[in-house]
Amino acid sequence: MFLKSNIFLLFLIMSHKFNFCSPQYEISINSKEYGIDKYSQTDTIPIGLITDQFSKAMGTIFEHAINVANAEIKVPLRVIKEEVAYGDSFQAYGTLCKLLQYGVAGIFGPSSRHTAKHLTPICDAKDVPYFFSEMTETSEAFNLYPNPLDFSKALFLLLTAYEWSSFIFLYESVEYLNILNGLMSLYGNNSPTITVLRYDMEMNNNYKSVLRRVRKSEDNRIVVVGSTDTMPEFLKQAQQVGIINEDYMYIIGNLDFHSFDLEEYKYSEANITSFRMFSPDNYIVKEILDKMGHKYTSEILRNGSCPITLNMALSYDSVQLFAETTKYLPVRNAPLNCSDRSESVLDHGSTFKNYMRTLHMQERTITGEIYFEGNVRKGYSLDIIELHPSGIVKIGTWNDISNLTILRVSQTSSGVDNRDNSLVNKTFIVLLNVPNEPYASLKESFVKLEGNSQYEGYGVDLIETLAEKLGFNFIFKDGGSDYGSYNSTTNTSTGMLKEIREGRAHLAITDLTITAARQQGVDFSIPFMNLGIAIIHLKPQKAAQAFFTFMDPFSREVWWLLGLSFLLVSFSFFILGRLSPSEWDNPHPCIEEPTELVNQFTIGNSLWFTTGALLQ
Repeated sequence: MFLKSNIFLLFLIMSHKFNFCSPQYEISINSKEYGIDKYSQTDTIPIGLITDQFSKAMGTIFEHAINVANAEIKVPLRVIKEEVAYGDSFQAYGTLCKLLQYGVAGIFGPSSRHTAKHLTPICDAKDVPYFFSEMTETSEAFNLYPNPLDFSKALFLLLTAYEWSSFIFLYESVEYLNILNGLMSLYGNNSPTITVLRYDMEMNNNYKSVLRRVRKSEDNRIVVVGSTDTMPEFLKQAQQVGIINEDYMYIIGNLDFHSFDLEEYKYSEANITSFRMFSPDNYIVKEILDKMGHKYTSEILRNGSCPITLNMALSYDSVQLFAETTKYLPVRNAPLNCSDRSESVLDHGSTFKNYMRTLHMQERTITGEIYFEGNVRKGYSLDIIELHPSGIVKIGTWNDISNLTILRVSQTSSGVDNRDNSLVNKTFIVLLNVPNEPYASLKESFVKLEGNSQYEGYGVDLIETLAEKLGFNFIFKDGGSDYGSYNSTTNTSTGMLKEIREGRAHLAITDLTITAARQQGVDFSIPFMNLGIAIIHLKPQKAAQAFFTFMDPFSREVWWLLGLSFLLVSFSFFILGRLSPSEWDNPHPCIEEPTELVNQFTIGNSLWFTTGALLQ
């Protein structure tokens, strides 16, 4: 009885403190809070965006995503943006209830893993689609982030390609052990020696004690998996401890590696490999950067880096997926109550979510194709990238279909000496004329290709071979069909020559004619192909006598008909000889009534008779 009384008293105290007894989030929003009547807007579909990081950038990207989506659908989308403190689940809960009362048809964000875990069951209970981006194994929400087991496959193939027989596996928290479990299942009984350490052991952003253990270890091959929040600090402290140098090799299992400030690590000579889901060369990324006020050639995009995080890119793709579903299923938004006493749900929300999981999107996305197998997102590909002194360089790709493809030999195994005049680790922009077979053309593929992987041809193969031998990096760019000219009087040029002279490209490879005027403006390599006009004819020769020359008077058809006629006549003699009574003779004239008669027109005799008649 005493226990029950204490529990009841505690419940009353908590109810008074947090107002659980009162309908705190029931219909209490001012109908003009967002500047419009929340129930009268039937010509748009409201969706809610909850941000806890990079709110300004996320708002810009979200609005651009909605503008792109609205051009494809009949009923336009409209965003309602709310900002909460990072990791504040209680504030996020109140914000979510406020948005649900407003009647939003979908919720996007926030980025905090723990906050998302609190919001997911509420949206699921109300049948409202909830989108967030986090590497989790199972989720009822729409998560476009790669599944840990799929990421384990890419990591496993990369480790196998690098032939690591032992390594240290550093992870941030227990959520990332799913990647290790996937690795162990793929290795089976042939697993290498793996030392497993948690680098955020004390959960105070001080990793130096663990990093010192790594420095004292004999193993210099390290796999690191962790969140975007801790990974930049991890790299900084690893450099302070002294384990980012030429003696160590890293594989960073974070898909936002391209967005980090890597200027301090480019010249450390450490071998650092990582992954990314999209290329900065994607045209949608360029549009977003323009909306955010970044010039594509500015310093913020130096050497392959990009300020667009994966969470931003996946938020853009989530809007496109939601909009694509509205093409086929209408959404009737209505105010919903978060209270447990309310059983209201979004009309046809469950049907809408189930249909969304059956879609297969291939266009208007940053991270490639989108389709689901159960709750797991599929269709994407991962770029394998390395950090060189010149910046981030793509060296391969991974996807579910073709698995791992290394575009060239890894930097760690390159046998080229790093001399002062060497091309090792330098990056060149190479101009192509596309399409221009057989020199360069676009690959035919049902998978959306980006970057260097979308080109093929003799010129592409030549550059790839030179890069493999000399150790440099390259970025292909379509320079158009205008090869250009040079005017020595005005010192001006056009086309590809202008791009090279003004520094926007380093070289061009195509069927470009070397002229004296062009040689005054740019340098040419030794020609890899010489073309000219020539007439080629075959010298008459006396034909050798063939064995069947005697058959030349008649065509082949006539000889076939003669042969058939010969056989037909012979067979006719054989049949007529069998049918005529006068052709049956007594082999023994002395016997008046013989038991057996013979016929001279056998098959052999018939053929011989016809031959004799033909040849006389």
